Amino acid sequence: MKKRRLNLASKSPYIILLMGFAILILVGSLLFMLPFATKEGQAISYIDSLFLSTSAICVTGLVSSPLPLAELLSPFGCIILLLLVEVGGLGFITLVTFAFSLMGKKAGVSTNLLLKEAMNQNSYHELIPLGKKIVLTSFLFQGIGVIFNTVAFCIEGFNFFESLWYSIFHTISAFNNAGFDILGSNSFVDYKDNILLMITCSTLILCGGLGFVVMFDIFNKKKWKRLTVHSKIVIKMTIGIVVIGTLILKLSAFNEISWFDAFLQIVFARTAGFCSVNLPLLPYTTLIILCVVMFIGGSPASIAGGVKTTTVYTIVKSVLCFGRGKSHLIAHNREIKSESILKSYVLVTISLIFIIIMVFLISSIQPELSLRDIVFEVFSAFATCGTTLGITTKLSTISKLLIILVMYFGRLGPITFISLLNKGINSEERVKYIEEKIIIG
Repeated sequence: MKKRRLNLASKSPYIILLMGFAILILVGSLLFMLPFATKEGQAISYIDSLFLSTSAICVTGLVSSPLPLAELLSPFGCIILLLLVEVGGLGFITLVTFAFSLMGKKAGVSTNLLLKEAMNQNSYHELIPLGKKIVLTSFLFQGIGVIFNTVAFCIEGFNFFESLWYSIFHTISAFNNAGFDILGSNSFVDYKDNILLMITCSTLILCGGLGFVVMFDIFNKKKWKRLTVHSKIVIKMTIGIVVIGTLILKLSAFNEISWFDAFLQIVFARTAGFCSVNLPLLPYTTLIILCVVMFIGGSPASIAGGVKTTTVYTIVKSVLCFGRGKSHLIAHNREIKSESILKSYVLVTISLIFIIIMVFLISSIQPELSLRDIVFEVFSAFATCGTTLGITTKLSTISKLLIILVMYFGRLGPITFISLLNKGINSEERVKYIEEKIIIG
């Protein structure tokens, strides 16, 4: 029996990932149903509990309960939520590697295969030490964030222990790009003038979405020329999205928001889920920009969602190369593999098709809801962002189940699901076929 389980893991680590996240979601939903997980006099239905657990494990930040978290969850319930966010953000497989490193154990072939897929790595080199570094680095960043945020909440007039509690909650939520808050129903709108709080949370979000591999590369090499091509692309795309997104967002809603609010909302929209402005009052063009930013998301091997910055870079670069008549994609004096290009197009295509189907289903089930609000909600759920125009609490049971599926699909990624069709991992086709040129366009 043992040999059979290992063989299954070696053939399809994707099944282990899908089942692992599903089990964690179910466990979390049961924990939220405990009477002492909610405040006295408050209760949560199982569908809302399942929704909240999925949102936490998938680090999304959407809440379907009519009450905001500050009024619904007890301190115990908030702790459960934070634990689920940590597990979902770092990934349970990463935490397993951390446990392996603490016990001094070595991973077998099947375990290494699972770790490689879970941490989105291209090789099997030093996966256990990498997992340990990821966990320790995550705790380090969150520890520093807690210090700054505690000071920020003290400035708001809270006592030290209240400030410490609020700081711990929102630091974990920010670094893991979860977007949960216990400040009421307005998220960060009432605190957007607290510069220290906004800058700290924005920095945590950007670091969490940058990717641990990139952060380690920056720490180790320190100079731009020595960075890997992957790191250079991620950094350029991150800066470009934030700068260009802020500029376009401000110009599209010039009178409604300030430059600082535009910057914050672009950072928050990259899978974090906090809000510093009243989104339903913004123009349609502004919401379209936020949907695009959410869809792109963060970077590979990070906590962020979306189709990832390197995917969009590869597609845009390949289109430009095709337009110039070039047959190879060159980036920073390196040729990008055709496999990576194909994977990028597959990822974006499947994601858009899935989003369209979900929008169609929810709009068919609840035609009374605005199509604008549904599209924004589905994009937010897919990108595990958590921003909403206010319809989450108005969703029917079936619509909630569909959004749960969207969050689950978005967190694990379309590639994970499509890879279930593989009969064997890393298998190569040995039969070569004659190439045929077909008419396109």
